[in-house]
Amino acid sequence: MLRSDRRPFLAGLAGAAVLGAMPWGRAAAESKPLKLLMNSDYTGANAWFAVAQDKGYLREEGIEVEFTPGLGAYTAAPRIVPEGFDAGYGDINSLIEVVAANPEQAPIAVYMMFNAAPTTIVVAADGPIKGPQDLEGHTIGGHPTDVALRTFPALAKLTGVDASKVKIVTSDESMRVLVEEMLAGKTDGVFGYVTTQTAAAITAGIDPAARLRFISYPDYVPDLYGSALMINRQLLRNDPKAVSGLIRALNAALIDIVKDPDGAIEVVARYNPEINKQAERARLEGTLKGEMAGGEGKTLGIGAVDEARLARSIALIAETNKLPRVPAPGEVFTPDFLPPLADRVTTLAG
Repeated sequence: MLRSDRRPFLAGLAGAAVLGAMPWGRAAAESKPLKLLMNSDYTGANAWFAVAQDKGYLREEGIEVEFTPGLGAYTAAPRIVPEGFDAGYGDINSLIEVVAANPEQAPIAVYMMFNAAPTTIVVAADGPIKGPQDLEGHTIGGHPTDVALRTFPALAKLTGVDASKVKIVTSDESMRVLVEEMLAGKTDGVFGYVTTQTAAAITAGIDPAARLRFISYPDYVPDLYGSALMINRQLLRNDPKAVSGLIRALNAALIDIVKDPDGAIEVVARYNPEINKQAERARLEGTLKGEMAGGEGKTLGIGAVDEARLARSIALIAETNKLPRVPAPGEVFTPDFLPPLADRVTTLAG
């Protein structure tokens, strides 16, 4: 299973070597400005951005990054090229859609952060929905661009659910409001990320362990990947050195985060003072254990993908989302800029 052996994985992460000042970076006078679109504002679930800035890892690589808070993981891929971003961070299933429609203008993923999809449908723990088959005849809410909502056809296909019998309602309310409304009976479930829903519940004073049940996509659609760092192909062609440096800086930040998650949340709070530290600490822990602690992370290291699995996930998304064609894995992801396995997050390190 994707989520097995979590403790050995995290123990191995803690022993990984931190990449310090590297000889490959530019001199300070040659600092390369980059524009990066995030999936959201700074949170525990993307703490590597704040840590990479705070620890100076980007500066050591001769990179000056302007980070722009995003509007959700599914919205990142289609915005990167049209809006002039050099890089972005978001859901790879959305990237598959962009590549299928316009391969020449699509960005490409270079570092797979989540080797397990973070998507879920949260329901009341004491309610009648215990698995995907129970969804028929019920109402599920979510944001219109939510990754779980947009990939629900894939979940339905592999679990035999008749999606036409599931009523989907969309809302722009916060996840906290959506979870509260679900528990109040306004809907029967909510699409989202398990870490986001957990953080929202904690912020609302709701005990997620006691009151919520999660129908997690990796349990039923294990081939789906999650969020990845994506690069504008123009930057890839014109300045591959900057691409490698950006990846090394974020990789170093991730290693630091696993060694000191509490310290990472303090850094995030400096960049986004409005966060609830308790909720974001839980969110970070859930991200590390849920989205990164799979067997693939142990063998391939965080950042890489299994090409055969990626091909299966692309084919599934192309079929269920009715895309115009099925992209090749090499159109969606390239491993050419990854640091060596020994320098990446893996239980084999240390």
